[in-house]
Amino acid sequence: MRIVSAAIVPFGGRFVNVLSAGVQKNLTQTAAVGIPSAAVLCYAGQKERRRVSGGDGGTDMNERLAAALEQLPFWPNLTEPQRELARRGARLAQYDRGALVHGCDGQCLGMIRVQTGRLRACMLSDDGREITLYRLTDGDACVLAAACVIRQITFEVQLVADAPTELLILGAHVFQQLTAENIHVECCMYRLATERFSDVMWAMQQLLFTSFDKRLAQYLWDESDHARAPVRATHEQIARNLGSAREVVSRTLKSFEKDGIVALSRGTVTILDVKKLRGICRMRR
Repeated sequence: MRIVSAAIVPFGGRFVNVLSAGVQKNLTQTAAVGIPSAAVLCYAGQKERRRVSGGDGGTDMNERLAAALEQLPFWPNLTEPQRELARRGARLAQYDRGALVHGCDGQCLGMIRVQTGRLRACMLSDDGREITLYRLTDGDACVLAAACVIRQITFEVQLVADAPTELLILGAHVFQQLTAENIHVECCMYRLATERFSDVMWAMQQLLFTSFDKRLAQYLWDESDHARAPVRATHEQIARNLGSAREVVSRTLKSFEKDGIVALSRGTVTILDVKKLRGICRMRR
């Protein structure tokens, strides 16, 4: 499997795409502008698909960016020069489902806020095992992609789009300057970091102290919107989300199917007996 690197460099309302797979380079234009370059992303076997829009991509885009910035919790407490700095250093980015938003490559993306869609935060082991730490949905913000700003963070997470997603990204250099100048931004940063760390500790608690059948039952309950819809995921994807092996997932799902709790089909798990499923969530340890 080859590793494909991609860099997208904002230039006004346009952007430059540089792909390197040992055979292809396409550089149409480079320029230095007043906002940080987008992170260089490196991910094995996965195409990254996104569209990036800065603060000068037309009236409609400027209005959308301005409206998104006003939703930041510390926006009312910024001075006008600080707001102008944020406008220059922010961008809206759209990601397709499955796209890598932030990887464990040492890059510092900055503060992000989910405008629409859903992100999954995960960690990847040296042998390729993956565990989901938390998810971000509409209105959620995260600063763990800004490890260069929070020096106390000594681990990195991957952020992957679980659905078509639009993000507000406040570049790392601008975010760092705002935290140094404004106590409200700094307090917000540490509050968000604490919230995400709490999510990580909950995930570790589930992994270490909760039986797998209970974790799987809870996952099916959550992902099915409380049994209102089928869970559309392969056994491999479920294993990745739960930090387990595909064989363990398949074996446990077969047991659930035998007990009449679920029905299995290709890439889909349908809940048949809600009472039994909720019983597993509550009772088994």
